Amino acid sequence: MVDCGEVLEFELGVPGTEPFKERDFVVMEERSFKNVGNPLALLCMRRRIVDVSGNDGLTLDKEKKTNPLHHPPPQQPVSTPPKDALASNLELQVSSLAACLVDIRKAVETNKTSATTLLRTIDEARDDLHNAAQLVNDTTEELSGIPSQIKDAVSNTYPQQAMNNSPYRDALLMDADETPTPKAAPRTMPTSTDNTRANAAIKERQILLDIQSGHNIFNDDTPRGEMVHALQKALTNMQAPEGPSLQVKALTRIRNRGFVVEMESAEAAAWVRDPIRKLILMESLGGNIRLKDRTYNLLIPFVPITTKIEDAATLRNIE
Repeated sequence: MVDCGEVLEFELGVPGTEPFKERDFVVMEERSFKNVGNPLALLCMRRRIVDVSGNDGLTLDKEKKTNPLHHPPPQQPVSTPPKDALASNLELQVSSLAACLVDIRKAVETNKTSATTLLRTIDEARDDLHNAAQLVNDTTEELSGIPSQIKDAVSNTYPQQAMNNSPYRDALLMDADETPTPKAAPRTMPTSTDNTRANAAIKERQILLDIQSGHNIFNDDTPRGEMVHALQKALTNMQAPEGPSLQVKALTRIRNRGFVVEMESAEAAAWVRDPIRKLILMESLGGNIRLKDRTYNLLIPFVPITTKIEDAATLRNIE
């Protein structure tokens, strides 16, 4: 099938030719396409002739009738964008694609870095978990051995004692020629009676001094060493060849502003308590001082309320 457009462009594209007559042009075209036998090609040539000559209709010798031809309807020109605008658009699109490729490449690199970091973090976490599990196992083993260590320590500190020996059972099990082994006497703690006796012995060595206010030696301003020196000097002056040694062992201030003098022995304290020697000691210490005998509070039950406790004779009878 022959394309009309190709035929028309071929006939009109010959440059430098003289204008054909309508008849000659038709005859030439009829002769050119005579052997083709294609009616469509002849119809296309007739339309082209009308366009060139401006006639509304032509008759060919070969055809017996006249076919009126009309002008084709005018076509709107198709506006094509300029080549520069197309090139610019293509360049912009190519640049955009290149930028997208760069972004994709960066994203891929970032993902690779993130994946590497994630793998490294997972490996470190796995190592830490393994170390923690190993530490837990070691700690469990150490804790499991603590009870046995405590048991050994207790057994070493407090060795297991044998069954309480019964003298009757030991005598039955003992051979005739076997002699019992002596046992160490158990240590006993001091009882309250022993403490009372010790306190009583200490009190037997003590002398009570009742100091009146304004004394020139036994006061708040005199150092304790000077008071002990003055007391020892007075006792040394009282020393007798046949008497005990009068040495001051301790001097203690009590709450009532008095003093407790502890002698070296109970015999020395008893020797000083003699009424005549008490007066000599008080005068040697400058007066305003009195040696007191130790007093004890007595509780006597079932005393009638009518008893005259102010009477000295009654108190003596009670004593």
